[in-house]
Amino acid sequence: MYRLWSGPSEHVKVYVRVRPPNEREQATELAQAPVSSQGNATSTVNIIHPNQVVITGPSKNDTFMYDCVGAEATTQEQVFKYVGAKGNKALQDEQKRRTTA
Repeated sequence: MYRLWSGPSEHVKVYVRVRPPNEREQATELAQAPVSSQGNATSTVNIIHPNQVVITGPSKNDTFMYDCVGAEATTQEQVFKYVGAKGNKALQDEQKRRTTA
């Protein structure tokens, strides 16, 4: 089997940024759809931990775990800095490991 990454963790890291709908999304029919009497047209996303979100819908709640969750106030630049810093550290650690092995 061909391995693309052999660093300390072979898992894919997932960073999620929760944000409100932008102007284009708000202009769509879906964003403006009325809530039915049963409430089945809406869902909410709640960050309950720095790496966990709950999506609450009319009939059930789903909980999702990620490596990191950014709130609405998190900027795209902050995401890039966080992800880039983690990636650079992983590359540096791998280089050190290879040179000392």
